[in-house]
Amino acid sequence: SGTFSLAAAVVVCSGGVLHQAWMLDLVGSLVDKSLIVAERADGRTRRLRLLETIGAYAGEKLDASGTSGEWHDRHLAWYMSFAEELEPKVSWGIAGVQTLESIDRELDNLRGALRWAIEMGRAEEGHRLASAMAWYWLRRGHLHESRRWYDEILAMPGEVTPEAKVGALHGAGPIFVHQGDHQRSVGVLREAVALGCVPQCSQTAPWSL
Repeated sequence: SGTFSLAAAVVVCSGGVLHQAWMLDLVGSLVDKSLIVAERADGRTRRLRLLETIGAYAGEKLDASGTSGEWHDRHLAWYMSFAEELEPKVSWGIAGVQTLESIDRELDNLRGALRWAIEMGRAEEGHRLASAMAWYWLRRGHLHESRRWYDEILAMPGEVTPEAKVGALHGAGPIFVHQGDHQRSVGVLREAVALGCVPQCSQTAPWSL
């Protein structure tokens, strides 16, 4: 959804009969034909965007193929890895601002990945992605939105690894605090402590102490 990076397009859309090298050539060809628009979001970072009519047509063809779920799963896997790789890089300096801007550019895609995880019952992936997004939601002040995500994700049925569950609980705790829901915050953080697993890279882990 929205714009996307070349790296995301290549990894998400390659596989099966499409090799990554072929995908690079294909994307370049689509840009040359103006079916994909290449733009620079901040004067430096190149972003790609499907024309609205082309995107709608492509979505219809994908749905008709019966394989849309596979591509949504690949999209979810890419953006979950993207968010998890950025989380340890969070800081309060220039690098931290750049990390925030990286998430800003991909926010529509991350929201789409979270929605897909919830709708398809991908509890593990939903918890991991929500955990990795916690620092961003706090720093950007997206409290109401993140509260809605956590309410849905923490209520998901299905098996979740202790690490993923604890990560999401640690992420939810400070969100609840900032909204004045101290009782809920204490509850989720006590649940995290009871599981006996502390996330290694979580920027919100200190809130459980």
